Amino acid sequence: MGKDLIFRSNFELVIDRSALLFSESLGLIFLLIMLFSVAKLKRRTGYVRYFISLGLLSGLVYLFSFSGGLFHNFYDPLISSIDKIGISF
Repeated sequence: MGKDLIFRSNFELVIDRSALLFSESLGLIFLLIMLFSVAKLKRRTGYVRYFISLGLLSGLVYLFSFSGGLFHNFYDPLISSIDKIGISF
């Protein structure tokens, strides 16, 4: 019974144009945050814990962006409002 709950999941990653655009922009933002942090933190107390939590947060954001329906429920209204203004991707 317990193995059925673990191994029987409908987990899938959906890669489409909007998810790639979102993940690329967030990847650039996380890269800039990490580079800025390396330059400013100078190996203070909590340095390693900060980078571990930042890496976990970026991983969760990537999973959210490639999750499919959950991502599109939040992100598609933003894209459709930008398309109505006249800005297209």
